[in-house]
Amino acid sequence: MSAFDQTLAEARDVNRLEDTFTLWKNICSSRLLSNVSIVLLLNKRDILQKKLEMGISFSRYVKSYQGANKWEAVAKYLKTKFKAVQRELSPEKRLYYAHITCATDVKQMSAILAASSRDSDAHPYQYIDSRQASDIKHLDTRYPSAYMLARNLEAAAGSMPKFHML
Repeated sequence: MSAFDQTLAEARDVNRLEDTFTLWKNICSSRLLSNVSIVLLLNKRDILQKKLEMGISFSRYVKSYQGANKWEAVAKYLKTKFKAVQRELSPEKRLYYAHITCATDVKQMSAILAASSRDSDAHPYQYIDSRQASDIKHLDTRYPSAYMLARNLEAAAGSMPKFHML
């Protein structure tokens, strides 16, 4: 969340948040991942809060945002945008959870991971069949994160663990 005003080191013309949404769209639309539940961690809430308090304008970098320059409003906006993409692009209906996090908050992270683990027992994730790996070859290689995800998924197809953290 906090990288909204930064570009990729490997592609200086690509905004990091834009790259994140491209990666998210590829994850959500992938038939390879259509039967897995998703737990989205929108991390670095603390850094986002500090940047906004310093006066860095979120709407300067995200033109579609019209709300207050407060972390709560920005986080709610991003959570809504990620959920909309997931609903629109998922080939199958699936469980989806999004959490605004600060990874250094051990108590919060422990609670989120414990709840996610309990939910995975109630709704088992399916394994990815290696024959489905061809689905990820269409990814746009201009976005390095999406391309790296595709390569990693392709290599691991068929041997993914029951519980995934993407």
